[in-house]
This record gives sequence, structure tokens and C-alpha cells, in this order.
Amino acid sequence: MTKSTPSSTASPNGRELD
Repeated sequence: MTKSTPSSTASPNGRELD
């Protein structure tokens, strides 16, 4: 999944990891 905003499982790019 990908999100526009960072989350607890987000990468430095602000996208969630698979």
C-alpha cells in the first residue's frame, strides 16, 4: 500500500512499505 503522508510503517519517501 502507499499513502501520501508518513505513518508508523512509512519509508523516508513518505510512502508505506509493502
